[in-house]
Amino acid sequence: MGFFDLAAPLLSRADGLLGSSAPWLHVALWGAVSGAVSMALYRAVSCQPCIARVKAALQPVRSALAGYDGDARGLMELVVTNLRLSLKQVGLTAYPAILASLPILFVLAWMSNDYSYGFPNPGAEVTVKIHSSDPHLEGQTIFRWPANRRVTIDWKGRDLVQVFFAKPVPVIHKHAWWNLLFGNPNGYLPHDSPVDRLDFDFPPKTILPLGPDWMRGWIFLYFTVMVVVSLAVKIVFRIH
Repeated sequence: MGFFDLAAPLLSRADGLLGSSAPWLHVALWGAVSGAVSMALYRAVSCQPCIARVKAALQPVRSALAGYDGDARGLMELVVTNLRLSLKQVGLTAYPAILASLPILFVLAWMSNDYSYGFPNPGAEVTVKIHSSDPHLEGQTIFRWPANRRVTIDWKGRDLVQVFFAKPVPVIHKHAWWNLLFGNPNGYLPHDSPVDRLDFDFPPKTILPLGPDWMRGWIFLYFTVMVVVSLAVKIVFRIH
């Protein structure tokens, strides 16, 4: 389990409180919560009066630049002042913005595991692509999905690896450094395994019934709702 997976059990429990309501409602609700929480956290950790003063100081400088018709020296002074104030504004907002985005990463890590794909039906044919540094192991094979979700990959009569699927995550690979942040709930291939990676063709989950394929998954709806709610909170509470 990676660092950003630590909240997954709590998020799954909270998501379960919604019961069997439509998946789009779950995704939209998490997008709204993410937008509201991140914007509230940004407001709490940022110096709003400081940012307001810098923005107020920037406004006449930018107006002067837009209508400037003087010599090069005066123009350079305005440019330097604008740059200095802009960098100051970035300095005041960058750290709070990064901190406010951390809760979203916990939600993204959880949703990518729970809402991206579904398990095949028991007995359904599943294709798995095998990636290996050994060219004799490169290729793909087809097996029938077991009801117990414990899969043994057979390659030309040889059992390569056995995996139990706790979540419908279609990729299994060896442990890498980024798994300290984002883990794979199904575990990893042994470091001494001749196989480097397995890709399973799990069916993607459809959240929205309309639109092109890239709109039908959870990502489009989640980020759309999150951005709309974030902007609404920003405007209503006059957050800088």
